[in-house]
Amino acid sequence: MDPKLRDAVLPKGWARSEDRAWTSSGDPAGLHLLVAEAKTGYSWRTVATLVEPGFDTDLWIGNVCFTGSGRRAVVVYGPRQFVNREETFQRGGFAAVVDVVDGTVTKLGTTVSLAYHNPGCGAGETAVLAQNGGAKLGKTRLHVVDTTTAKDIRTHDLAGQVTSAIPVGDTVVAAGGAGIVEIDTAGRSRKLTATTGVPSSLRADADGGVAFLEAASDTIAVAKHLPAKAGSAREVARGPLGLAAGSGGRVFLTGTPVGATALPRTMTKVDAAPGSDLSSLGQVEITRGQASRSAADGITQPVSLTAKMTGSGKTVDFGFAPASTSNDAARATQESATAQAGSPTNPVDEDRTCAVQRNDPKTQVFQPHWKQVEWAVNLAVQNALTVPRPANWNQSGLPAWSPQAILPSLPLEGGGRVPAQVLLGILAQESNLWQASSHALEGMTGNPLVGDFYGRRASTSDEWSVDWAHADCGYGVAQVTDGMRVGQQAEFTQRAIAVDYATNIAAGLRILQDKWNQTYRAGIKINNADPAKIENWFAALWAYNSGINPQAHTGNTSGCTPGPTCTDSRGNWGLGWSNNPANPDYPVFRKPFGADPMDAKNPQRWPYPEKVIGWAAYPITKYDFRKTGTAGWSAGYNQAWWNGAVLRDTARPPIAAFCDNGADGNRCDINQSQPCLESDYHCWWHKPVTWKVDCAHSCGNENIRFPTDYPEPVFALKAEEETARKMPVEHYRPNCDPFDTDEGGVNKILDNSLIIDNVADSVNSVRPGCLRNWVNKGTFGFTFAEDHTGHYRSKIDLHQLGGGLGGHFWFGHTRKPGSAMDITGTWKLNQPLNSWARVMVHLPSHSAHTQQAVYKIDLGDGSKPRERIIPQRVLEHRWVSLGVFKFAGTPKVSLANVTGDGDGNEKIAWDAIAFQPLPGKPRNMVVSLGDSFASGEGASSDAKAHYYRETDNTGGDIEGSYKDPGYKWLYGNACHRSKYAWSRLASLGDGSTPIGQRADAWDPNVDHQLLACSGARAQNLLPSKALESKPDEQITDAWGDGAAVRFHEVSQLDRGFLDENTTVVTLSIGGNDAGFTDVLKACVLSIGPGNCQDEPLKASKDPRPLSVTGPELVRDKVIPSVDTVLRAIRNRAPNATIVLMTYPRLMSRSGVCLGTSFVVKGVRVDVGLNPSEAAWINDSTDYLDNQLSNKVSALALELNAPITIADPRQEFEGKAVCGDPESLHSFVVTRTEGESPLRDDIPEPFDTIRASQQTFHPNLAGTPLFATVLNRTFATMGI
Repeated sequence: MDPKLRDAVLPKGWARSEDRAWTSSGDPAGLHLLVAEAKTGYSWRTVATLVEPGFDTDLWIGNVCFTGSGRRAVVVYGPRQFVNREETFQRGGFAAVVDVVDGTVTKLGTTVSLAYHNPGCGAGETAVLAQNGGAKLGKTRLHVVDTTTAKDIRTHDLAGQVTSAIPVGDTVVAAGGAGIVEIDTAGRSRKLTATTGVPSSLRADADGGVAFLEAASDTIAVAKHLPAKAGSAREVARGPLGLAAGSGGRVFLTGTPVGATALPRTMTKVDAAPGSDLSSLGQVEITRGQASRSAADGITQPVSLTAKMTGSGKTVDFGFAPASTSNDAARATQESATAQAGSPTNPVDEDRTCAVQRNDPKTQVFQPHWKQVEWAVNLAVQNALTVPRPANWNQSGLPAWSPQAILPSLPLEGGGRVPAQVLLGILAQESNLWQASSHALEGMTGNPLVGDFYGRRASTSDEWSVDWAHADCGYGVAQVTDGMRVGQQAEFTQRAIAVDYATNIAAGLRILQDKWNQTYRAGIKINNADPAKIENWFAALWAYNSGINPQAHTGNTSGCTPGPTCTDSRGNWGLGWSNNPANPDYPVFRKPFGADPMDAKNPQRWPYPEKVIGWAAYPITKYDFRKTGTAGWSAGYNQAWWNGAVLRDTARPPIAAFCDNGADGNRCDINQSQPCLESDYHCWWHKPVTWKVDCAHSCGNENIRFPTDYPEPVFALKAEEETARKMPVEHYRPNCDPFDTDEGGVNKILDNSLIIDNVADSVNSVRPGCLRNWVNKGTFGFTFAEDHTGHYRSKIDLHQLGGGLGGHFWFGHTRKPGSAMDITGTWKLNQPLNSWARVMVHLPSHSAHTQQAVYKIDLGDGSKPRERIIPQRVLEHRWVSLGVFKFAGTPKVSLANVTGDGDGNEKIAWDAIAFQPLPGKPRNMVVSLGDSFASGEGASSDAKAHYYRETDNTGGDIEGSYKDPGYKWLYGNACHRSKYAWSRLASLGDGSTPIGQRADAWDPNVDHQLLACSGARAQNLLPSKALESKPDEQITDAWGDGAAVRFHEVSQLDRGFLDENTTVVTLSIGGNDAGFTDVLKACVLSIGPGNCQDEPLKASKDPRPLSVTGPELVRDKVIPSVDTVLRAIRNRAPNATIVLMTYPRLMSRSGVCLGTSFVVKGVRVDVGLNPSEAAWINDSTDYLDNQLSNKVSALALELNAPITIADPRQEFEGKAVCGDPESLHSFVVTRTEGESPLRDDIPEPFDTIRASQQTFHPNLAGTPLFATVLNRTFATMGI
């Protein structure tokens, strides 16, 4: 929030307040827990990202409660599809305790209910987590957890369904039996008070009492308070209400109370909507903005929040992208989680249960656009989905077929057909309208979408293991499970369902039609039973999701058809309790699903049929991240229509519609706190229901977009085709030609290059217009780490995508060394090389993110493989050189997912490599190291075009579009290596063409590696290990610091590019060690009549003036550190000439152009440099340069080595900051994508100058001046 607005908007005393606002936000990256403290002006930060590997999902969901201290959050979370299955909804959610102060995440190792009321927190530091046993177990287990240790104190197993459990003192209070019950430490239960209906929103107060809600109707709540001591509960308010818990046992009454009485001292009425997220002191209400179910792969979705001050009603909007904060501990599977034994080299799980395999390059599934899904549904329900699929369609290997020829539509009992929006609602809920893995965006290909391929579902023993027997095998857009296990039906049909969205939809339609017929024949008819009406599908949808009982898992051992003669032992039969609207696992006061756009983020709050009807009424929102503003948002399909909004909002049945305790009822009493009176949950419904007597008028209707003769929509291949095709360009086009840049790549390799792709020649691309025009010159294969049981669970985290070179690459996530999730991919040439050759890797445009990819090059001569470490996030299809090597045998190149910062977050990709045979060793093998002056910082007029993309990304987006000043990026890179860096503009003695241009053209006599990084200090160049030949080598700087990463890039000497073959090393270093950035900020922003050099540096604890401490720092620390760096370079590149570029004087014309003014509290404040300060800054540069020059001269003499200085000061005379022409930037106020949007670099009130790190660096006119100096130095040195 803008600091200037805080006093006007925030509650009085905000800067001293202990209030903490919070919310959660889910996306494909995980469930993000976000908090904002009042004393920071409610600056949002991501405390934790909760996620587990091995699940293909578009959305992580969950519930959060805070303990009494407000320091700890208890989170239950899981992939969205868990709410579609009874077992995973009831006891499949993961659980963790999060310390919101230090960000510690502790996994609890127990899987629990995802119901809205779980977890439960009280006024202290304990919490209760519930496991609902459902019909399978017929009991509820409560785990009482000490959140300070994140361990169970005890567990209680209780008969039947118990909900809304919270800790109150040493006991647990919950809704169960005939009212509210208390469970003591021994597990004994007693009733505290009777209730009318299901009590909900139980909140413990500071006095040991409990507040709760009863239902007067589906929309009107009665708020009651039960005191700690003996006594009855009393009513305190009624109306559309909510109860929220705050810190310290505070209880907040929200909504619009009618006839409120005196509230208990622990309860406060606040102006907030029921169900919104309230801050710990109730001062701020948080509501969410638009929700989308499409996102760019690997990118967290933006969050829009509105914070309302409950005291004043004033609001402020926040918009930001949550940072992923998960780590190895947070992402790791339980130690018991293992994959079944298989091959250590085959990415396919050979002993799987599900029919169609993952990670088979010959099984790449096309991800349809939502318009294509709607087209297929529209035609399918009209029995017209007969589009031909020719033989080997999409490289499927199948003979020709047509979707509804192999899976014909079924006639409905009573006639009619399925409304399109009912089927679309199912697809929205089941799969996000996706056929392929969630990693593949529309138009791409990837693995098949399988709900739970590895059987990682809940079990009654609290284990969470990979178990093929429990695999869900739900495939594709309709999540078809019927017949999708190995051997259950013809392999042809299984494969067609898995690879083709249209065939999958035809299969899903048949299942839905069959469920209509089953419920219709059983007499479970809704309203007037007209299938054209949306509401009338409620029972069929119920059966589609959970079947009709008794089933095999609910006691049907004979296989009989459920009905009056096929029941359980007590005569119960029908639709199960899990989807009954009266089930207290769903909020009593819920509104129709979809009425609020944010409902999609919390699907656990509605039973399955209500969600599907909601999707019909309010279509899923889809988003194309490539478009800006509202242009990127669209409905996923046409909306069903009603005769008015009121009738649409009553499409959901009343809560009690399927609750009847009569003679032929389902043993359900809506007036009980546990409505299902059967302890084993056999409250099964089998009667007709009507809640719309005039359904012909009041029920919903379909809305067909596509007539039966409409051709299948096809993606545009180019932007100019979009209008004609009425379809967008497919996402992430592959690079289809390695030898040309017209087919997707930003560069190309030479025709004689030896390419090894990540798949065999027999694997053709599924992406259209991407034919292979090369032949593999070798093989690629994986090796998977073995876990402690001898299995290969690392395959769970291997994925394929239809991008990269030729339309296929692999990716996984980075890990720490020694993990059972380790994966190594190896490319091996099919012929020996006994010559010099360049090694190049092709990096794909997406899903390649790590900045520490360690490639190992085996020269074939038996020597230790050479290592080269590069960042992969190039965000474009690009060939990248790993360097030039002398091979003597058959080369191999390997890449593992193991990195120094491996935490399971960053993606690492395996695409293609190529060898470029050379006639001999290149004459010039140049490595350029150093800081911002060497990287080319500032040498850009268009950041995306001029900086290499891997060195300017993920810093929080472009200036002005990122609203969260407190955001700290984890994986951003602002090294700002420019294509116009001076080392690339210089030329060598064997030609006038610039080094960079020659390197880009793969000149056989040039290899250039630019490793410099903006902001680098000596420690960012130093190696982390001494050479084996020099075990006593010094590898720490003068401060005692060793090698350090910069923007997640390993130290420059650790990247491996210096060796005995290096001929030239260029660098600039020392300026950041001398603190020039802090000095410049202090001087330019100083106010008052004095000189900055006469004052101490505020960033330092030294009270002496800069004029004293500056030279001392250079002499005692900087120069010795540079000496260490130069010696380390010499040791690793003993045959190289080393050129150290010094710095130009920064100020021309006394820096007069830097002066500016501010008005602070009515007083004008002037900032900038006075002539004395400008002269001192230039003198400081001279002192550093002279000291560097002296050091280099002495070191060259000592080592008898070609180490020299290149001095640019004369070239920049009159052309520095404020010069003419100005060749060093003055203030650059627009930051780039890679830069942090933090404002802590400039103190208030000057934070309106949000200077880019490009400030005071060479611009596009400046780097050529450096190149001129370097050329002269090269000539002098005979290079």
